[in-house]
Amino acid sequence: MNCTITHSRSVEVITTVHDALYEYNLKHTGSPRQDAKPFICDSSEVLFLLGDDAVNYGGVVWHCDREKQKIVVDLFFINDALRGQGYGVKLFNEFESRARTYGLPSISVYTNTFQAPGFYQKMGYTLVKTSSAPLPALPDNCRFFFTKKLED
Repeated sequence: MNCTITHSRSVEVITTVHDALYEYNLKHTGSPRQDAKPFICDSSEVLFLLGDDAVNYGGVVWHCDREKQKIVVDLFFINDALRGQGYGVKLFNEFESRARTYGLPSISVYTNTFQAPGFYQKMGYTLVKTSSAPLPALPDNCRFFFTKKLED
């Protein structure tokens, strides 16, 4: 399987990444299904993994928060079939390269125990806060808040 990193602002593509992450979260948390919709604003963008079979295998969705002077990662998901093959690193390297062009000083993201806290640390993000976030199947779940300063 080969994937190409593709940029978009399409609501449909963002929703595809959201829905895949939502299914992953449901599977791991025991939370009840709800009518969940992605956060999308005028500055929302996505870099996604487009397979040679024309399937979206995940992506990173973000927006610029000019009021708070940061870029916010809203969603990040990699399909199980591609995990551990370096696609997450490639995707985030491309995202960070784009992020540097916005003139904002940092990126912020949060994740949960069952998601990717180790990935963000490996990518050079600094843990700034943790909070308890119990879930039905994960009573010890924590939410991890990370930031990364962007260098020019």
